[in-house]
Amino acid sequence: MNEQIRNINPLDYINLKIDLHSKSYGKVKIRAALFREKESTHLCIADVNFSYKTDSIPKDVIHDCGSIVLTE
Repeated sequence: MNEQIRNINPLDYINLKIDLHSKSYGKVKIRAALFREKESTHLCIADVNFSYKTDSIPKDVIHDCGSIVLTE
């Protein structure tokens, strides 16, 4: 894995990618798996999809399974 990517906060990396591509695309769909541990929430995995400006806005979906949260 690239050393620069390894040392960056995952949420900062996602924000950076969204900012870089937001002028070329319309909406952004983020699917993520989060893990809850006590008072903290950790990002396990995320998928970022850039839609064309003419695509419709998808509905928000959240599946809260206690310590695991799946969201889109």
